[in-house]
This record gives sequence, C-alpha cells and structure tokens, in this order.
Amino acid sequence: MTGIPQGSPATQPVPLAGLRVVELGRFVAAPYAARLLGDLGADVVKVEGVAGDPFRTFVQGRPGGLSSSFTALNRNKRCLAVDLSTELGRRAVADLLRRADVFIENSRPGTMDKLGLGYEQVRADNARLVYCSISGFGETGPYVTRPGYDMIGQAVSGMASQLLDPEAPQVVGPNLADSITGLTAAYSVLAAIHARATTGEGQRVSLNLVGSALAFLGTEAQRYLDTGAVPGHLTRPSNSLSFVLRCLDDRLLAIHLSSPPKFWTGLLDVIARQDLATDPRFDTHHHRQAHYLELREVLAPIIGQRTAADWTAGLVAAGVPFALVNDMRQVFEDEQVQALGLLQTIGAGTGDEFATVGVPAQFSASPTEPMLPPPRLGEHSVQVLRALGYSARTVDAGIESGCFLTASPAAGSTSAAPSVAVVNG
Repeated sequence: MTGIPQGSPATQPVPLAGLRVVELGRFVAAPYAARLLGDLGADVVKVEGVAGDPFRTFVQGRPGGLSSSFTALNRNKRCLAVDLSTELGRRAVADLLRRADVFIENSRPGTMDKLGLGYEQVRADNARLVYCSISGFGETGPYVTRPGYDMIGQAVSGMASQLLDPEAPQVVGPNLADSITGLTAAYSVLAAIHARATTGEGQRVSLNLVGSALAFLGTEAQRYLDTGAVPGHLTRPSNSLSFVLRCLDDRLLAIHLSSPPKFWTGLLDVIARQDLATDPRFDTHHHRQAHYLELREVLAPIIGQRTAADWTAGLVAAGVPFALVNDMRQVFEDEQVQALGLLQTIGAGTGDEFATVGVPAQFSASPTEPMLPPPRLGEHSVQVLRALGYSARTVDAGIESGCFLTASPAAGSTSAAPSVAVVNG
C-alpha cells in the first residue's frame, strides 16, 4: 500500500517514524494534538477548507508571516486544502484516510457524518484507523449543540474557579482547557495505537474540553469528593505554601515552601526572622496553611526591602525552592532555559528562518528537532493528491474548478501568506 510521503529524512529514526496522521482541525485542540505527534516524527497531513484554519490570521505574527497562533500549533505538517462541499473534495479526504493510521478532528458532533467521513463510514475502508474526535462538551447531554471554546471548557469543568479571584474576576492566562485536551488526545491516540498492535484493529477515541480539564484538576476535584469542601483560587497555593512576592527592584519572586520543614527554616534564616518559628500562627505546617494570607502579609514587606539579586544568593545557599518570575523576554534570556536548548530554529536555509520552542522531551537515541515549518494554505495539495494516485489531469481539473487549492512557492519563503492559484469561496 502506497504511504503518505514523509518529510525531510532524519539521520536516525524519529520516535513516531512511519505513523501517518490526518488532521481536520481548526483553532487549538486538534491542531495541537497533531503537532505533538508531528514533533515526534509522525507524518501529519493537515486538511483545511479553502478558507483555511481561522488561526492563520488570528493574532499578529512575524512581519509578512503567519499568525503566531497558527505557527505555534502547526509546525511539522503538510497541508492539503480542499473544498469539502464538493464530492471530489470529500472523496480525496476519504482516500487519504484509507491509508492513514490516525485521524484527528474537532468539529461539532455530527459534522463528520454529514460529510460522509464519520467513524463507521471510514472504518468500513480502514479498520486499523484510530479515529480521534474532540468536541467542547462530548456527544451526550444538554450542552452538546452549544459551541465550545477554551474559556467555556474552563468554566464548566471548574478550572476557571481555581484561577479567578471571585472578588475581581478577570480571565487570565493561556488557553489551558484547549491545550490540555490536545495533550490528552495525543496520549490517548498513542494508547489506541498500542492497543491496535494487539488487536489488529483501530478504534474511536472521543474527548472533550470539559472532561479533559476536569481530569487535569486532580487534587482539587478529589478534595471536594473526599471532604465536600469546595476549593477556590487560593486553596492550592495555601496547601503548597506558594507565594509570589515583589522585591525592591520590582522583580517578582516565587517561593514554594511545600511540606519539608527545612524549606521553612531555611527561609527564616535567609530573612533573619527565626522568631516566626514560634509564632502560634506559623509554628506547624498546618498552622501555616490555615494562616496563609497572614503569612503572606508578614513576608511581603520583608521581601520588598531588598532586590531580587540580593535574595538569590541566600535562597540558593539555604536550598529554598524559589525562582524569579520571568516574562516571555526574560524566559529566553534565562540561562537555565538556554542550557535546556528549548529555543530552536525552523526553516533553516529557506530565507525565512524563525525561532520557536523546541520539543521538551529528550530521547537518547532519537532526534526530535522540528523539521518542517508551518505550511502555507494548500502548499502540499498537489504532492499529497499525486501520492494518493490521482492523475495530473484530475488534480489540475480540481484546481481549476476550485475543489482543490494550491499555493504557489513563494520565493525564499515557506511560511509566508499563500499565493493562491484558485480561491473558491
């Protein structure tokens, strides 16, 4: 059986070499899941409609380049752009799935069935396919027909209650529910691939934002189920005795005292406040948890008397868990981040090189460096279709009719906005 052509060959096999993935996703969850597999060497074909994934232009990116949101989620992929409202477009995707190991999609429940690409429909042609469906609310229950996005998943799952100050509620931070669902999808797909090695057959894997985010909460959910106490945004920080305090030079200092007594006594030595060890509010671990806000009020003005550099040497010597809170500029200037090799370059030699965050896992015998920059819309349409056995005449006719979209090569660039041969929309 003819496979989907691989990307640039590596000198050693990448961890997921030979795994063929088709993604029909938009925004975050499905694209992130597919990117994670692509980062580890899977051959990922991203199927997009002729209008493209909305994240292509979602937020500002590099000058003349793709949105940073799209770039972050879609490296190590090739792009087939088709009009799914056409019979030929749907047939092309069905043909692609016949040769795939994995299909990842995040449409609303029922959408794939209407396109003739539902699980039972494609399973008839490829019983080994692992079919991963991601939705906002799952496939049963009263919320199924509602649109589901990151903040909605955070809200229903209880995650938002662990992040918001109820006295001044304000949405904060990255798209946690989306990304956690993508991560959960990636490891669930790999579990299904492992099961296939025994059974010889694939299966359907279904995930949703609400379930993935709730499962991620772990301790917070279990605490409620065990005790009936409803945790809030300060419950975990007070339990772990975590603080973020402002230094004299305005740098924020994160301290995590946790449970070992040596961290508490070490901090007291550094700040020269051994008297706090006998304060009845703070003399035991549980007392410090119960009086968390009072302890913070004591520590804040002390830390504010000296600069971050002044505190660093003493905290290191005392073995207290601490770090300065980095903004994104400071992250990539941090010597530890640099030592980990997390900053990598994509697109070397293309004339359009750019930096990105590398794969955090390190394998002793397998390379994991990003190989492919995010694809232009339709960049690989001809390549993928021809590999499926479509004749040049059929492909050209599909392009002319607007069923297929192809991006003309941009001089010196593999990630600029596409020069489109045909736009149908």
